[in-house]
Amino acid sequence: MDLRPGGANEVAQSCRFVMAMKHEPAILIFSRHAMPTLDRTHLAPASEVAKGAYVLKDPSGGKPEVILMANGSEVSLCLEACEALENEGKKVRVVRVPS
Repeated sequence: MDLRPGGANEVAQSCRFVMAMKHEPAILIFSRHAMPTLDRTHLAPASEVAKGAYVLKDPSGGKPEVILMANGSEVSLCLEACEALENEGKKVRVVRVPS
């Protein structure tokens, strides 16, 4: 299993997940880029990283028109794109794919 955490909270959760593994090989792949620590107030918790992929942000009020997927340092870029699209009236889902 390979995990590409998208910020400090996911680094901690990824380490917990990997340390609990007994017999499976795993690698944590970190970005060289500075990444912001995500404010999880309106986002899914970092503990969801154990699922392999999860919905980080869902649109309020209905089905998404656009789905953005990211891992590692691209997560914050996707959230910025999500905000820009929402400002244009689009309903956007952001999916985290750490593995």
